[in-house]
Amino acid sequence: MYIDLPNEVRTNGQFNHLVTTLVQRIAQLEQKSQSDPRAADELNSCMVKLYHTCNHNAGFLVPYFFPKYPFEKPLSLSDRPYSYAMFHMQMGGYMVTRASRQIGKALPEYELVLTPKGWLPISEINIGDIVFDQNGLPTKVTGVFPQGKRSTYRMTFTDQSYVDCDEEHLWTCRTNGARHWSIRSLTAIRKLKGGDNPTSDQGIRIPICAPIQFPEQSHYITPYLIGLLIGDGSLTEGNTKFTTADPELLSEFDKYNDLQVRPIGKYDYNICTAGCKRIGHKSMFRFEIDRLNLRHRAENKKIPDEYLYDSVENRIELLRGLMDTDGTIYGKCQMEFYSASIVLAEQVKFLVESLGGKAVLSLKKGYYKKEGIICDCLPCHRLKIYLQNINPFKLKRKSNKFYVIKYNRTRILKNVRKVGNFNTICISVDSPTKTFITRNCIVTHNSTTYAARQLINAHMLPTFKSIYVVPHPSFLDTYANRMRDMERSFRFYQQHKDYRQNLKFKEYPNKSQIYLIKCLTDTVEARSKTTDELLFDECQLLDTELLPDIEQCQKASRIPCTIYAGTSTTVESFLEINYQYSSKGIWVIPAPGYTSDSVGKGWLNCGDENDIIKAIHAEGFLNPATKQPLQVHQGHWLHQDMLKLKAGFIGFHIPQVIIPDYVYKPHKWREIIESYTKYRHNMKKFIQEILGIPTEEGQREITMKDLIRMCDESLTYEQMKARAKKGYYSHVISGCDWGGSDYNPASRTKVSYTVHAIVGIAPDKKVDILHIKQYSGMDYRSIINSIVHDHAEFNASAMGSDFGVGAAYNMLLRERQEISAERHMIFGYVGPNTAPISQPTSGPGWFNQFSLNRTESISALYSAIKTGDLRCFNWNEAQDRLMELLNLYRIPTESATGVQSFRYERHGAKADDSLHALNFAFVIAQLLRGVPIIQDIALKARIDEMFNQNSSGAETIWGWSNSGHISG
Repeated sequence: MYIDLPNEVRTNGQFNHLVTTLVQRIAQLEQKSQSDPRAADELNSCMVKLYHTCNHNAGFLVPYFFPKYPFEKPLSLSDRPYSYAMFHMQMGGYMVTRASRQIGKALPEYELVLTPKGWLPISEINIGDIVFDQNGLPTKVTGVFPQGKRSTYRMTFTDQSYVDCDEEHLWTCRTNGARHWSIRSLTAIRKLKGGDNPTSDQGIRIPICAPIQFPEQSHYITPYLIGLLIGDGSLTEGNTKFTTADPELLSEFDKYNDLQVRPIGKYDYNICTAGCKRIGHKSMFRFEIDRLNLRHRAENKKIPDEYLYDSVENRIELLRGLMDTDGTIYGKCQMEFYSASIVLAEQVKFLVESLGGKAVLSLKKGYYKKEGIICDCLPCHRLKIYLQNINPFKLKRKSNKFYVIKYNRTRILKNVRKVGNFNTICISVDSPTKTFITRNCIVTHNSTTYAARQLINAHMLPTFKSIYVVPHPSFLDTYANRMRDMERSFRFYQQHKDYRQNLKFKEYPNKSQIYLIKCLTDTVEARSKTTDELLFDECQLLDTELLPDIEQCQKASRIPCTIYAGTSTTVESFLEINYQYSSKGIWVIPAPGYTSDSVGKGWLNCGDENDIIKAIHAEGFLNPATKQPLQVHQGHWLHQDMLKLKAGFIGFHIPQVIIPDYVYKPHKWREIIESYTKYRHNMKKFIQEILGIPTEEGQREITMKDLIRMCDESLTYEQMKARAKKGYYSHVISGCDWGGSDYNPASRTKVSYTVHAIVGIAPDKKVDILHIKQYSGMDYRSIINSIVHDHAEFNASAMGSDFGVGAAYNMLLRERQEISAERHMIFGYVGPNTAPISQPTSGPGWFNQFSLNRTESISALYSAIKTGDLRCFNWNEAQDRLMELLNLYRIPTESATGVQSFRYERHGAKADDSLHALNFAFVIAQLLRGVPIIQDIALKARIDEMFNQNSSGAETIWGWSNSGHISG
C-alpha cells in the first residue's frame, strides 16, 4: 500500500514517533559502528526496520546512504517532499511519474557553451554540434568526455566575470608582461606568484574572444531601430511612442514608407501606421512589435533572441541603437549604459562581450526631486563598457566623442576559490586554438532520484534486479554517468574483484543487479535478461511496439515493479494513457481563504491549470485569495482515483511550480514568468511546457479542420460510387489493412479492425476517396466476400494490402478471380531511414511483396490532405473513418548510428487501420500518377510492367509529366 511519507509524518503522531526514533537511533549508531561491531549490526537492523515501516520506501534513508552528495553534506529529499513518492515500491500494477519539462533538476551541473542558437548546457553538447572558438568562428565538437565528480573552483576576474572548472582544465593564458600565450592547467596557475589571490600585476591574463560570428538573421524592423525602441520607446499595451531630444534619431523612421512620426509634445512622438501593409487588423509594424514581445515597462525590457544572436554587423547596429538612447560617453572615452531592467543590462553585457569587448555591471540607486523632496525611483543597472575598434554610437554628438583607446584585450584573474565537488564534463573541438566559449551557469537533471532508488534497493533487497530503460543513447550515457558519480558517493561503495561493476551493468555480493539499457529501434539489449523492476525513463519517446518484448524480462519475478517516467507531450502518448488509467495523484498546497473548484476550500490544486494560473504573479507563487507566498513544501499527494490506488496503478503529476528551487529562487521563477508572458496568447503551450499537462493537439501532423477541408459537402457516397461505375476515374485502387484484435486494458494492446478503402484518380489527377468500410472480428471468408464485392462494384483494377494475420487474408483474396495477383501489391512497413519502396530483404517472399517506408508514405498521405491533393465525399458520411487519421502523432527518433529523424506513433487505445488502408491505396495511386518514389531502376521497370505503363525517362514517368511529389 502506498504511503505519502511526509504527510504521514505530519498527520500521524504514532508514525511520526516511530520514524523519528529510528532516524535518531541510526544517526547515533552511525558514529559508533566504526569501532563497535555490535553497533553495526544494530544499525543494519534499524535500517531494515525503517525500510519496512515505510512500506519499502527508502526516502528517509537517502541522507544515510549518500552522506556527501553532491556537496560535502548529505543528499536529502526534505526540501523536495514530492520526491519521496518516486521511491515507492509498487509490486504489481505500475507507477507513473508525469512531469513537466526540466523536472526535479535540483543538483548542479556547471557551465553553458555558446552555440549558434545561444547558450546550451555543456551536458547537452554532443559530438558534431557547433560551438564557437576564441576567434569567434564556428567549430565542430569532436569529443565529449564525462569526467565524474571532481573538486570545482571558481575563477573570478577583475571585470566581475567568473567561470567554474576543475584543477586540470586547460587555459590559454599569459603572465603580466609576457609576449606569448601559453597553455596552463588551473593547478599550474594556482602555483604562480600570488596563488589564489594575486594582485592585478600578478594575476594571469585570459584572452577576450573576437566578435562571435553568429549567422545573419533577416528582420522587418532594423536592428538599429529595435535598439532605439527598446531604449526610448514607449511600447506598453495600446501605445507606440518614441521620446527623444535628438531629432537626428527620427530619420531612422523615414526608412519605412508606411510609418509616420507625429509630435505630441516637446520631446514625445507618436508612431502612426496608417495606410501600411497589414496582417489581420494590425499593421506589419505593430504586428512585429507584438510578435517580438516588446511591450514591456522599463523594468522588464529585453532584447529578442533573434536580434541578440545575429551577425556581427547587425549586433553592432543593435548596440548603437541602445547606446544612442540609454548610453553615454564622457571624459577619456568612458562609455556607460543605464537601464532599469536587469535582464536588458545583462543582455547588453553579453552583446558587448560577443563583440570582443568587456563590460562591468553595477547597481546605482535612482532618485529624483519633486518640490524639494527626494523621491526614490527604480534601481538603475549601470554597465561600464570597454570596446576597441567598434564605435558603439551613431548619433553624431556621441559618436564624435569616441576614439580608439588601446588596452589589453584580456581579463585579469582576481582570485580562485573552491566551490565544491561537482560532476564535470570536458569537450574537444576542431579548432586551431582548441578553445570554446563558455560561461558559468547551473544545469540539473532528474536522474539523481532514480539512480538513488536503484542503488538503495539493490543494497536493501538481496537478489533484487532492476533494469533502467531509455530510448536514446545520449540519455543512457547521461544517466550512466550520473549513477557512476552517485555510486562513488554511496556509503557502501567498494570494488569487488569477483563482481562486475562497469558503467552500465552492476552486480553486488548480495546477488542484486542493475542494468542500464537503451531500446530505440529493437529490444536486443533486453533479451535474455530477467528482472524484478523495469524503470522506463523518457517514455514519451519510447516505441511502444517494443514494450511486450521488454516486459518479458519481468515474467518470472515474484515482486514485479514497473515505473513509467517522462513528459506527456500529447493526450495520445503512451505515458499519458497510463497516467489517466492510474490514481492520478496531484500535489495540493495549503491556501487559506481560497476555494478551488477541484479540491475545495483551503487548498490549491497543482494539477489544475486554472488554480495554478491564478497563483502565478511576477512577485512569486502566491495564494490567489491572500496574495501571500504559497508554501509548496507543505503540500501532500491527493489521489483522484482511490480504486486505482488500491489496485496498484499509481500516478503522480509533477509540474515545475511544486519544485522549491523554481518557486523560491528569483532567477528560476523569472524563467516561469517569462514563459507565461511568452505564451500568454497560447496558454495551451504554457500548460504543456511548464505545467506538464498535455494539450489536445500535441504533435499531430493534421487537424480536424484539415479533414473537414478535404471533404466536398456537395458530394455523397452514392454519387462517388456512381462516378466510379461510369468510368469517371482513370484508375480505381483498393487498399486493405487487416486486423481483428480486441483492446485489452491490462496489456494495453490497441483496438484493431480490418478496413477496406477505395480511391480513384480523377481527370484533374487528384485522388478522391470513394469508399471506406470497417470490419470487426476475424471471420476471414465473409470479410473477403464483402471486400471483393465492393472492389468489383467500384471497377477497381489494383489493390494494396499489408502482410497481416499470417497472410491468411492475402491468400484468400488471391483465390478470387476478381482480384488480379499481378496487380495486388503486398506491403510490409519498414523505415524510417530506408528507400520509399524497395524489395524486401527477408520474409516468405510472396509474389508482389514490397517494403514500404512507413514514415515517408504516411507523411506523403498527410501532405496530400493538407495540400488538397487527396479529397473525400461529405464530412457527415465520412467523419467516423476519417477521424482515425488523427490517431497518429509524430515523435523524434534517432538511429543507432546517430541519424536523427521522426516516426509516427499511434494512440494506445484508438484504431489507426483506416489510415493504413488509405495509405496502401494512395501509394499505388502515387505510382500510377507518376510520382518518383522508386529509387531502384530495376524495381521501377518491374512495376511499370505490372501496370502496363511505358517508362519515358526523366521528363515523364509512365507516360505522364513528372510533376509528382513526395514528402518525407
